[in-house]
Amino acid sequence: MRTGLGLPSTDAKAPAKGRCFGVVAVLVLGLAVSACVGSSQLANLTETARPSIAFESIDGPPSAVVPRFVAMLKDEAAQHQITVGSPAEVNYRLRGYLAVQSDDGTTANPDASAPNPASITNSIRGSITSSISWTLDVYDGDQHRVIRLNGREKAADRPWAATDDPALRRVARSGMDQLAAFLATSRAPAPGGPAPAPQRNAWGG
Repeated sequence: MRTGLGLPSTDAKAPAKGRCFGVVAVLVLGLAVSACVGSSQLANLTETARPSIAFESIDGPPSAVVPRFVAMLKDEAAQHQITVGSPAEVNYRLRGYLAVQSDDGTTANPDASAPNPASITNSIRGSITSSISWTLDVYDGDQHRVIRLNGREKAADRPWAATDDPALRRVARSGMDQLAAFLATSRAPAPGGPAPAPQRNAWGG
């Protein structure tokens, strides 16, 4: 429709403007929905990628010491945002071994088969430079060992005594520090896998 001056009527522009605003609104809504979905997917991927581990067995210390040490491992794992769970639900499984050594290299560990486990530890009690040598083997769900973590920490002359928990704490901290460094450069396998071989101790979440 034209006016008397030969110019288009302003009413003719109204439908065109309405269509433009409609297209813009659809685009904005689409971008908003896309952003929400993207954030949700990213959150799910982050949660899925978070590494997890089960402590299957700890050999070497007296049975009374093992729960204390496992609790320390869990605390240190939490500091690195490593989830602790059951073997069927995690990416990795850990089997550890701790041994008491004197400064001359003599290894002495009590075990359940010894008639007097305390007497074995007593054999190195005179050495104030005894230490705890430790190894933590980490396996994937297919029972393939992916890394071996190890170290040695100075201990008191009675390393398995409750008074020397600081030495065990250092072992747990060093082990989880090494594990976190490994996980930071590795892609975690899918959780689960074949059932683990029977172990003397199994420690989940």
